[in-house]
Amino acid sequence: MITCKTTQPSAPKSIFGLSQCSSDSEFLTIGCVTRGFFPADPLTFKWTDPAKKELTDFVQYPAFGSDGDYTTISHLRVKKSDWNPQKPYTCEASNSKGNKGVILPPAPPPDRPATVFLTVPTKKELENGTATFLCLAQQFSPKTYSFKWFKDENQVTNAINTYDTSEKNGSETLYSATSILQISAEEWTKADAKVKCEFEHKTGKEVRVAENAVTNEECNNVAINIVPPSLEDMLKNREGTLMCKASGESPGFTKIEIKANHFIIKEASEEHFKNKINVALEAPIGYEEWSNGTVFTCTVEHTALPQPMETTFTRENGASPKRPSVYLLAPPEHKEGETMTLTCYVKDFYPKEVFVSWLADDEPVNLKSQTSLPVQNDIYFSVYSQITVSNSDWKSGIVYSCVVYHESIDEKMRVLTRSIEDNMERPGVINLSMNTPASCKE
Repeated sequence: MITCKTTQPSAPKSIFGLSQCSSDSEFLTIGCVTRGFFPADPLTFKWTDPAKKELTDFVQYPAFGSDGDYTTISHLRVKKSDWNPQKPYTCEASNSKGNKGVILPPAPPPDRPATVFLTVPTKKELENGTATFLCLAQQFSPKTYSFKWFKDENQVTNAINTYDTSEKNGSETLYSATSILQISAEEWTKADAKVKCEFEHKTGKEVRVAENAVTNEECNNVAINIVPPSLEDMLKNREGTLMCKASGESPGFTKIEIKANHFIIKEASEEHFKNKINVALEAPIGYEEWSNGTVFTCTVEHTALPQPMETTFTRENGASPKRPSVYLLAPPEHKEGETMTLTCYVKDFYPKEVFVSWLADDEPVNLKSQTSLPVQNDIYFSVYSQITVSNSDWKSGIVYSCVVYHESIDEKMRVLTRSIEDNMERPGVINLSMNTPASCKE
């Protein structure tokens, strides 16, 4: 018995436009894609310019597909001088059963102002010697924006990181952006310190101000803080140094000590820092001490203090560790000879401490990398790490790897690795690898 299947002719079910973001020539290319029609032929395109004049110098490609669902593409070259977003072109696809049309470019979405917040450092962070401010602008459109930071009315241009994201809301794309400023705790805790964030956008300027009002009774002439070991030392090397630092307006330090859970692990007396106004004491600590919540206490005695002054450091950890997801993003399109940026996105991990390093052909890179401060979403954290490489190194076939160290990663693995290289035969292909133990492989 032979069964025959008959597919009925159908009109195009959908059509959408394509437009080129930029071009080095005097022309731009626009196009439209239509799908869901049958049979493959005859389907025709019709292009009209802003004056409703029908155009004939477009290209139509052969349809492809099967089982009554075909797709085809048409494109048109337009002089840049004739391109005006306020005067659109029209592309229409039709066959004997119906038609679909699309306007290029589509009508621009409405401008939406941002909701802006400014966060201030926590007391715990100040005890660790830093003060981090986050200026968050949420749900705005269009994308173009800028942040400006001011400290005590003076603009700050260094030590600033800015990141943005986008999300689809129906046919509209809304943007959110975060700018991060980090200064020393000493700069923030002085009397009447002020930090201001300005978010400038097409819809206007939003200003947020944070002030630290310190009364004279809260001030003294001795400051103390703990500098914890670096994340590279703890997560990669599994040992590091914790430093206790103190400063005064005049000499007079008589004793400084570091305790771990009330047990003295390092101390120094007056003869070690006689006539000094800035003193420091270092103590080696291991990964286990650092990771299990050990409370480190720095205590300083000074002739100007009625009693010893102390501060503590302990690594915050309030939930079960969660292993990060790691994505190595290919560089965006670039001109020949330009440098390019590789981005490693480390997503949804806990706790927040993570260390990211880069390799080139399995050797440490001699390029400076930049890793963002952790951004929190619910209880999980995410960071970006980036390096900039030359076009010649990228084209030479060097394999670049992003290596992530985090305590949630199995002790036998120690790290997560993602790798990427330029593929000349198949541009755009990304090679991903992870050093999973052999027992876990299928």
